Amino acid sequence: MTDVIADKKMTKGERTAQKILDVSERIFALKGYSGTSLREVAGDVGIREPGLYRHFKSKDELYRQVLERALRPLADTMDNMLSVSEIDKAQIELLPAVMFRLLSRSPHVVILLQRALSTDSFLQSDGSGGVWLEEWLSSLVVRGQQLFRHLQIKKNATDVEVALIIVNWFNLCLGYFTSAKLFEQISGRDAFSDSCLDQQTALLQKISNVILNDFV
Repeated sequence: MTDVIADKKMTKGERTAQKILDVSERIFALKGYSGTSLREVAGDVGIREPGLYRHFKSKDELYRQVLERALRPLADTMDNMLSVSEIDKAQIELLPAVMFRLLSRSPHVVILLQRALSTDSFLQSDGSGGVWLEEWLSSLVVRGQQLFRHLQIKKNATDVEVALIIVNWFNLCLGYFTSAKLFEQISGRDAFSDSCLDQQTALLQKISNVILNDFV
């Protein structure tokens, strides 16, 4: 999904940087921050390790850039919604589907998120990478809570109910990616084909509508 697409407007250096991010995203998801070496990343990119440092000063910076590229669009989407004086319920209903499509650009980052959400020891054992990921998770959750507080004005949903909505939406958005192989076994289809992503997006919108109608 995140393979570099040739773009005539990008310089050779920019294309190399994007390829480094693509490869790093996959290896970080597979081996975690601590288990990933820059030498391995450089080898998979097809460059020498010193060449990688021309684009990224350290593994910390590379990891942060991987997360930033994948998760910044999600944060920006919620910030744009929070910037208006009144948030429409219909916008909130669309949020899981929008988040899902944004995450589909970086499915390997979803694996990092899923691992972090499923065990506290992942963040504790993964060094500096765990710190950056925890910060991103916290910032996204805070934004989600702020969005739902706007809707609570119309109905007094409890903190537990709001938490359940957020957790279930996270599971709906992330679960598709972590279960992609199972989906392909059952359906015989490519989980990341446009048609399957479109159908999952439509299903998320329907589920979101049902969930919110019970609380708002």
